[in-house]
Amino acid sequence: MAGIPPLAGFFSKYYIMAAALSKGLFILVVVALAVSLISAYYYLRIIKTFWFEEPAAEKQVTATLTPLRRRLLSVIEALLWTFAISATPLLSAVDTATFALTQCG
Repeated sequence: MAGIPPLAGFFSKYYIMAAALSKGLFILVVVALAVSLISAYYYLRIIKTFWFEEPAAEKQVTATLTPLRRRLLSVIEALLWTFAISATPLLSAVDTATFALTQCG
């Protein structure tokens, strides 16, 4: 995902950026490169933490959820299940919108 050669993320980003360059979308490529560098920093920082840093002293962490957060998590879960179950109509609507947009441009 970070786009490190010779992995798949690198080649996918390379082909996408090459296609964008061939269409003359230079600003898009510059933005994509900047975002890729930022994401690579965060991905590599996680790897550095896992492999090269000494573990910190273990702490006992307890998580408490307030009633409001429990309700919010329940609503989010219900929405996720709703979208997962009814994905076909949603994808059909996206397909129709995409077709309409391609016909306009």
